[in-house]
Amino acid sequence: MTPALQQAIRLLQLSSLEIRQEVQEALESNLMLEEDRDEYAAAETATENKAETAKESGDTPEPESLPQDISEDSIGDFRWEDVYEGRAKPKSGADDLPPLVERVGDPSSESLQAHLHWQLDLARLSPRDQEIAEFIIDSIDDDGYLHLEPEALAETLNEQLILEGRTDEPNFDTDEAVYVLHRVQQFDPPGIAARTPQECLTLQLAQLADHHDGKALAQVIVDNHLETLAKGDRGTIQRQAQCDASELDEAITLIRSLSAHPGAGWSNQRTEYVIPDVFVYKHNERWLVRLNGEHEIPLRINQQYAELAKDMGDDAQSEMMRSHLQEARWLIKSLQSRNDTLVRVANAIVDRQQAWFDKGDIALTPMVLRDIADELGLHESTISRVTSSKHMHTSSGIVPFKHFFSSHVGTQDGGEASSIAIQAMIKELVSEEPATKPLSDTKLANALAERNIKIARRTIAKYREALGIPPSHERKRLD
Repeated sequence: MTPALQQAIRLLQLSSLEIRQEVQEALESNLMLEEDRDEYAAAETATENKAETAKESGDTPEPESLPQDISEDSIGDFRWEDVYEGRAKPKSGADDLPPLVERVGDPSSESLQAHLHWQLDLARLSPRDQEIAEFIIDSIDDDGYLHLEPEALAETLNEQLILEGRTDEPNFDTDEAVYVLHRVQQFDPPGIAARTPQECLTLQLAQLADHHDGKALAQVIVDNHLETLAKGDRGTIQRQAQCDASELDEAITLIRSLSAHPGAGWSNQRTEYVIPDVFVYKHNERWLVRLNGEHEIPLRINQQYAELAKDMGDDAQSEMMRSHLQEARWLIKSLQSRNDTLVRVANAIVDRQQAWFDKGDIALTPMVLRDIADELGLHESTISRVTSSKHMHTSSGIVPFKHFFSSHVGTQDGGEASSIAIQAMIKELVSEEPATKPLSDTKLANALAERNIKIARRTIAKYREALGIPPSHERKRLD
């Protein structure tokens, strides 16, 4: 395999952000490469000409001039972007399209551990208790639970004393660990550092006022009847807790308002940014594809250095320049090949999945890599590389290419249905089921059979679990 082919294959599987980084590194290391600023200039000239034409025709009003009464006090509130549009960017082939970057997560969001450490700094504990609390906080999982008992906490901290050579300090004991654990469990979010779901709910109830509606009975249920509650057996709870139906409703409503995963609302992962590789837009009732070129850096060969390389001799410097020239040509050609292949694959996917763009997952057509490979005359491995880390900007948001590929299940008339579409149907059926009589896996299979989908009950169970939907007896509501 030639170096050029190796490079083309490697670039094919990189995301848009990775490609941009690759190009930036190449610009810094290869003297033969430079940005093609003529393309920028052409785009800017076209924009200026368009604005001038609009001005002469009177179609566009004059831009507002800057306020004359801007004082020094108001400069802090003044934003240049309100009046200045900036330099034009290269045309991507898609006008008036949505934002090019979708952010997954909030960059200002704080991790659960950071939030807890912040509260710990305000707690004014002794240095010794502070050390225990820091260890507890760092041991809490993403759901907000602590999977260590106080005895184990003390033992681990004592081992740490030995490892750090602090043998002159007194050992930590269980009572100390219990005390500090109770302090941490008073932090926000309520229920944090619980060791069991039952303790998690108890901690949250403890933070409510004693006269809160339903609190006393809710605590009795949490302490003694959680499994009975999960089974939906109201009668047993009423008899054993000696309460009437209205009191039970009040307590159950309160329990449902609590969180079984107090840490779930906090971000423990770095923010990820996704740049769509293509735009999907509708034209004449058909969904079409255009390449997103907004974040590409246009490249060209530096002609002065290229001519110089031709006239040089056979010394090491000349060989280095010719090597850079060859690498630059390979990179430019590989990038063009990548874009061409990307658009071909995206067009083939969108052409097969027209219904999805109108109706969503429930209309997804079964499709595997071989289908696109055969259509385009490419190898399956090539399609796999092209679809890896690539995204489409659709009317439903930014979607990965791989979302459109799924296994299939046979229908009763001999056709095929996408497994993703079937999961969407299951989700829809569950969302519409009666709260007091949820659909079992068998009933879900029967409901799908009415839609001409032939699927086994065990497959329903597998899809249901993949969707995070609990079994029917756990979905039953006490209404």
